[in-house]
Amino acid sequence: MSIVIINWRGGENDPFTYFSACMKQAFERMGRPTHVINLDDSFGQAMAALDGQEIDFVILWQGIGLDIGATDSDPTTFWDRLQVPVLCYHGDHPCHMPGNHKAMSPWVEHIYSTASFAMFANRFLPRKSPASFFPPPVSFTDGVKGQFDGDFFVFPKNVDDVESTLAAWRAAPDRPVARFLLGGADAIIAEFQNGNRNSHHDITTSSTACSMRRRWQSCATTSRTTSW
Repeated sequence: MSIVIINWRGGENDPFTYFSACMKQAFERMGRPTHVINLDDSFGQAMAALDGQEIDFVILWQGIGLDIGATDSDPTTFWDRLQVPVLCYHGDHPCHMPGNHKAMSPWVEHIYSTASFAMFANRFLPRKSPASFFPPPVSFTDGVKGQFDGDFFVFPKNVDDVESTLAAWRAAPDRPVARFLLGGADAIIAEFQNGNRNSHHDITTSSTACSMRRRWQSCATTSRTTSW
């Protein structure tokens, strides 16, 4: 019985290739045969090469590839035909690329890295099998080369340095968006300098709520002034 990891190489800086390799290494240390299949033109041939091998389950990143095989006239996917559990691990909120979160196949289990994301999915994307939450596996730390303090995994999300990014935001013509980005960056930098781990999702969600609250209060004040 083997495990199949579906690898998507189209992400920014291609982080999932590294994730897939680390996870494959962790499973094989446990004595579990594991295959990494790239989600590209070679996908069909690579999966066909596994014909005859029993598959315990499939791991798939970000919901990308869940709709393989489906058409406008027939929603049956490749995974429905394969009939093995597909564990889809999401690092993004369901509002981001919502099409990647909508698979309703009974063979697919949507798992989110953040509990609030799973709660949102279960409220607005009802399924027979509700979404669940599981924190990022720590096996990703095994393959990191270099010295890092603490038990966490770091990878480059943006290729530009911090000062260049902040300068571009300061010059951005859309001032509300620029202020939002700069405010979020300031909050993240402050938490980091204080020695606190932080999630940019939590900070941006808080910033959005504060921004909406200020806008509502401004509108309410204007309304009261006008009514007087």
